[in-house]
Amino acid sequence: MFSFNSRLEKKAGLWPKEQAERLKDYLKSSNVYLLRDRITNKLKELPYWISLPCWLHYKWSADNSISTNYSLEDLLWAQFCVYLSIKISDDELDGQTNITSSEPTAKLLLTEAESTLSNYFSANTNFWEYFYNYLNETNSAIVKTNELQRNWSLETDELNKEYYSLASVLKIGTLALFIANNKLHEYESADNYLIEMSTGGQILDDLLDYEEDLLSGKLNYAARIMLDGFPLNLSKEELIEKIVESFIRTNKHKIVFDLVRSHYNKAHDAAKVYHLVREDKYHSVELMRLKKQENKIHYDRVWSVLGDIM
Repeated sequence: MFSFNSRLEKKAGLWPKEQAERLKDYLKSSNVYLLRDRITNKLKELPYWISLPCWLHYKWSADNSISTNYSLEDLLWAQFCVYLSIKISDDELDGQTNITSSEPTAKLLLTEAESTLSNYFSANTNFWEYFYNYLNETNSAIVKTNELQRNWSLETDELNKEYYSLASVLKIGTLALFIANNKLHEYESADNYLIEMSTGGQILDDLLDYEEDLLSGKLNYAARIMLDGFPLNLSKEELIEKIVESFIRTNKHKIVFDLVRSHYNKAHDAAKVYHLVREDKYHSVELMRLKKQENKIHYDRVWSVLGDIM
C-alpha cells in the first residue's frame, strides 16, 4: 500500500521553498487525481492510466510471468509525476491556475520522474525514446488543441484527431511495465486501450466544460456538436444560451454520449486480449456512471420543458 500524497509532500520538502509553495498552492486549487488516494490491490476509484498497469502487474504475478527487477510503486510514481507536470503547464496555458511561471515546478516533477525511471532503464534502452516521444506528442497536442479550439470555422473531425495525442504521456507507466517485463511485443493493445479511454474522457470533459471554454474563446469538440446548425457569429453568452437550448430541445447531447461510450467500448475490446477480470468490472462501472450523467441531463431537459408549459 502506498500514497502519492505522502511521497509528494516528502519530495517537495526537498525543493526550493518557492517551488514547494507554488506546488502547494496549485494542489489546493486544482482537481488532481490521486492526491489523497492510497494505491492498494483493491484499485477503487483510480484513473484508468493507473489502474491498467496495476491490473497487468497483478495478473502477471498470479500467472508467475512477472519480473522482480522493478517496483510497481516507482513506475506509478513516475507516471504520476509526469501527469502532474503536464497538468500544471496545461492549466497555466488555459488560465485555470493562479500559479504563474509554473515551468520550474513542472520541470522539478519531470526530473523526479526521469530520476525514478533511470533506476530501471539505462540511458541506451529504447524506453527513453518512447518516453520523450510521448512527452513531445502531448506537449505539441496541448498547444495545437488550444489553437484549433479557437478556430471556430474548423471541421469537428480535425479537432478530434488531435485528441488522440493529448494523453500520450499517460502511457508511460504502462509502457514501463511492459518493457520491464520483456513484454513490449504485447503492448499494442494496451496502447489502444489508453488512447480510446483518453479520447472518450476528453470528449466527456468537453461537454462538462463547454461554458468555461466558450467564455475563454474556445469552441471545444462537444460544443461544436451541440451548436451544429446554429450560427456562430453570436456573442459568447448567446452561444452558451444556444447550447442550453440544444440540451433542452434536441437530442444532440446523446450524440456526444454515444461517442464517449463508443470510445470506452473500443478500449474494453482492446483490453480483452489480456483477460483482465478487473477491467471488465471497471468498464461496467464507467458505463453506468456515463448513463447516470446522461439520465441527469435528460431529467433536467424534461423538467425545463415542463417548466415552460406550466
